[in-house]
Amino acid sequence: MGWTLGIHGYERDPFLDAYLLTVGRALLVATAYEKKCWFVMATIKRTEVIEAGGDFDAVRQIALALRNVMLGGVLKHLKAFAEITEAEINVLNRARETRNFIAHESTHIDISWQVPVKGIIEQSNKLIDAVDGLIFGDNLVSSWVYEIKEKEPAPDSSWYPERIRSWVFEPVDSYLKTHASASSDLVIVFREDEELASREGR
Repeated sequence: MGWTLGIHGYERDPFLDAYLLTVGRALLVATAYEKKCWFVMATIKRTEVIEAGGDFDAVRQIALALRNVMLGGVLKHLKAFAEITEAEINVLNRARETRNFIAHESTHIDISWQVPVKGIIEQSNKLIDAVDGLIFGDNLVSSWVYEIKEKEPAPDSSWYPERIRSWVFEPVDSYLKTHASASSDLVIVFREDEELASREGR
């Protein structure tokens, strides 16, 4: 492996395009999750300073101190907050781990010579698991953000995980369904919740 795109040229592959669009959607959810966690942490910390009698400068200082805290550090701060349970922290940590896969490993595909179909399939299966881990943490922290901003209990959001799954994996799912009848080398294999199909062979 040398250059990312091989010296012999590059031919656009619609399957790869569909997968990368799926990764992009997953990354959007992952980035939003991280920002929401930071928002909840910062809100709690600012509230603690105010309740302790801190003035504007004290609030400003805590905001400056927290602005570069990474997601792992954010969750450590949240863990220290008495109203957040250990079970909830476990959900958030699982989402952190899967967020890291999406951000750093989901595009580990060598396209320098040709598009590796089996490699895309393998990464797609890993991405399914990652998104499943992410969306439950995102759903949880989203309800907290709602309650902070709207100052009322969060509504039922049991619909949220399936909606995110369907939206994230729609590009790959749509591509595979479209091409299945046109080629004998396509095999559609749906998981139990049918959020992604797999293409095998070329």
